[in-house]
Amino acid sequence: MYLNNEREIFILRPDVLQFLFVTFGLLRAYILSKALFRYTKIREIIHNANFPYCKKNNFMEKRQIADGCGVFVNGEWQVKNLKFLTEFMRQTGLTTGDVAKAVGLLRNSVTRWFMVDDTSLSKVVKVAEHFGYDFIISYTVPMHEIAGTNLTIETPASPIREHGKRIDFVREAMRKSGITNEALAKKLGVIRNTIQLWFRKDDISFRYIYEIAEAYGWKVNITFKLKVKAE
Repeated sequence: MYLNNEREIFILRPDVLQFLFVTFGLLRAYILSKALFRYTKIREIIHNANFPYCKKNNFMEKRQIADGCGVFVNGEWQVKNLKFLTEFMRQTGLTTGDVAKAVGLLRNSVTRWFMVDDTSLSKVVKVAEHFGYDFIISYTVPMHEIAGTNLTIETPASPIREHGKRIDFVREAMRKSGITNEALAKKLGVIRNTIQLWFRKDDISFRYIYEIAEAYGWKVNITFKLKVKAE
């Protein structure tokens, strides 16, 4: 209809208004559900991939180093999972800045490793190689007691020098103990896809390296072996 022959005013019927209102409501609900789904999936991925985080409250209450929390005290990082790395840096005189340059990261990124007490195996291997060391890691897997004797067979570990071989030590320990991906996932409280992702990416975080060892009573062996320079 028209008003003063100048302005046109559209008046929608009640049923059309109701249809638009319902459609808008459904569209809004769909958008929100998709956003919630993505948020949930992101949280699940972060949880399953176990991006480290620092439980500061736990540390403040117990006055000790909490899991996933590094503390800088008297010029040194007080950590658990990365204690081997801080000791390597101390004995070789390396700083976080030196390590950052070795892996092509900002210093703050390396500092965060120690704040959350975790990083990936691939990054540590890269650090070792940059400074002329072979990084060797393995599990000592106790065997079953045989006729009153505790038998332990330790497979000689080889330096990690190529992609595709980084977490062979995990695979070998699982094979010795007859542990499947499903069993390991259940033991650690993660989904099976998390375990499969480690082997597919050929990488694992040190948090999980130590959690696996603790779960099965294994010992983690780490060696920084100085490479022999060819004359």
